[in-house]
Amino acid sequence: MAANPPEYIWNNRIHQRWAGEDLVFWRLAFFPGYKRKKVLETIEALMKKEKVCSFAVYEALGLFDIFIRTWLPAQTFENFEEKLNEALRGEYLQLLESFRVTRILRHHVWDGEGDDFEEPSEEILESPFSNAEINRINKGRLTPDRQKYLETNKVIAKLPVGDGIKFFTVITSPIYPMGVEAREDLEEKLLTLIDEAGVDEPSLYEGSGFGRFIVMGRSQADNFFAITELAGAINDLGINNSLVARPYTHVCSERGVLACIDQLPAKATQDRVDLEELLSQPESEELEVKATLKLDIAPWLATSQDLESKDVVANNGVIKAIVGMLNARGGRVVVGAIERKDEFRSTLADNHPLLEGYERIGEYIIFGIDEEEQFKVRGWDGFQRQLQELISSRIDPSPAGLISIEEEKLGGKTLCIISVRPSTARWFYRRLKADDRVTFFVRLAGQTVALAGSDADRYKDENPRN
Repeated sequence: MAANPPEYIWNNRIHQRWAGEDLVFWRLAFFPGYKRKKVLETIEALMKKEKVCSFAVYEALGLFDIFIRTWLPAQTFENFEEKLNEALRGEYLQLLESFRVTRILRHHVWDGEGDDFEEPSEEILESPFSNAEINRINKGRLTPDRQKYLETNKVIAKLPVGDGIKFFTVITSPIYPMGVEAREDLEEKLLTLIDEAGVDEPSLYEGSGFGRFIVMGRSQADNFFAITELAGAINDLGINNSLVARPYTHVCSERGVLACIDQLPAKATQDRVDLEELLSQPESEELEVKATLKLDIAPWLATSQDLESKDVVANNGVIKAIVGMLNARGGRVVVGAIERKDEFRSTLADNHPLLEGYERIGEYIIFGIDEEEQFKVRGWDGFQRQLQELISSRIDPSPAGLISIEEEKLGGKTLCIISVRPSTARWFYRRLKADDRVTFFVRLAGQTVALAGSDADRYKDENPRN
């Protein structure tokens, strides 16, 4: 009955920083009967109801039937535990014990060299992705380039599909308090032991509740006794004498998990853009409005030529604006609205017959991105992928983590809103691959301007980055 684990998992730090989640374990015992299918259905239903997006359910042998590992929204522990207890009471739940993780000392997926964790840069951690981007990653809807970026920058990682026997070794809380030095010494010794134990997928957690430490790992069938040898080595540290603590090992009954999902919740507090309000404002240092991404509308409006898609439109429009905002104070670029005052062959856009049926909001005509080539062929997903590829290939260095892309509907049209967060550490350049030229743009007084030489140096001196 074991479930297939997710292909990718989010970095621990992302769960903590972006989602504000805490890692919690529970162990559950049922008596006089344990009905696996009904218990699992109840747990999964509760997780869905409480919007818990990341959890794994393991079945164990011995006194405890179930272990649950979950990332839980902060400040909801007591409330969730009460609901878990209530939901399973009718299934003969007798014991429900928790372990709240305070420190992740080792995680087999994110284990770097030495004692270091692999984690995203501080710049990425400070710049959560948009809800739309988080949902795409949750669903695995990633382009190869985007997937490679996320893996390289330690945002997500492939979850190894291990074989063998999964186990939990719980080291009970000491009766006598430990000083800081004693605790750090014990942590180092435990890390050394699990590295030398010959078990796969070693992880080590420190916390409070039904124990002080949890070791998770997997032992191959022909090396089963590595589990007992590890417990013996932990005992040999003398914790039973010095701390009156000891390890208890729980062996799982399945190679895999009964249920497993690792997703990041969309941020309920993330402000949704009020597009009408945004377009009621004039362009400024933090707002630029573009008619299209790649469509050249000037020949169409001037001589009724067919709409054509041109790279130069994106290079000198949206990409240029994004670079300018990255190097200034950030802002938003709205794609899909034409300024009513723009002229085409001496005809104002506001009076142009080809734009007669389009809705007007403030100083703009809602044209939409619906005629963009990729949108017509592949819809919003195709358009968004194209935009992401343009940003990735034409902005140097990569601004991933600082850019979010949202779809909005207005006047029966689809518009794109690009939110840009300024970097605290880097400067950005537009790079045109044809001749490898780079240009430094900044957003000043409602315009995007190119700065070079001493002007660029002066700007950087007056607006220092860490």
